Order: sequence, then C-alpha cells, then structure tokens
Amino acid sequence: MSLSQSQMDEYGTLLKAFLDAADALCRGDKGAVQNLLNDDVVVNKIHDQVGTVRNKNDVYNYLSDKIDKEKPQLTPISTISVDPRTGTVSGLAKWEESGGKVSELIDYSFAFTLTKNGWRIRNMHASLH
Repeated sequence: MSLSQSQMDEYGTLLKAFLDAADALCRGDKGAVQNLLNDDVVVNKIHDQVGTVRNKNDVYNYLSDKIDKEKPQLTPISTISVDPRTGTVSGLAKWEESGGKVSELIDYSFAFTLTKNGWRIRNMHASLH
C-alpha cells in the first residue's frame, strides 16, 4: 500500500510538530512549547500515573515550572511511530531532569489535533519503560 502525497505531507508535518515540541522542551523555550499546545490539552504525569493537568493555561504553567526547576530533556532513542490518521506519535525515549540527576527510559505517546495553524498537542502521556 502506498501513501498519497497528502498522507505523506501529514506524516511529515506531524513528525516535525513532535520534534519541534521535544526540541522546544529541551531548549527551555516556553513560548514555543505554549504555541504547540491545543486549548484542551491534557498531560499525564510520568511519575504519577493518575495525575493529570488539563487545559492550555494549566499545562503551560506546569511545563513552565518544570522547565525552570528541572531542565527536562526528552530524547527519542528508538524508531518513532507516527500515525497521521489518529494524530499520534509514540516511542521510547530517554527522560532527564535536573542536569542528569534523573535519567530514565520512558514510553511516550503524544496525541495531536490538526488545526488551521498546524498540528497542536492535545495529550501527552509517558510512563516508565
């Protein structure tokens, strides 16, 4: 089965949106992170599997605080699975905080929605591998 040009374009732009989000987080670029969040975004916390943060303002504040205090680094280390039909990007990554004091493998899944301004994150989930 071959992909149409439209499907290839969506695949590429979805992968780029994920890589842009990971890069912005690693650089501590809070403005870029905020721009990639959908209004109804939900974050599922890595170390608190029942803990969630909901809506753009609260997620931005949560991530902003994490960037300031823990300097998080998200580095995908395996094949990145991209599904533009569902808007999901998932895989295995190295997660680091506080300059390497926390270093662990995580399974991640980002769910995006396609808006008039491009792909926006609507859910971020990660758990220890």
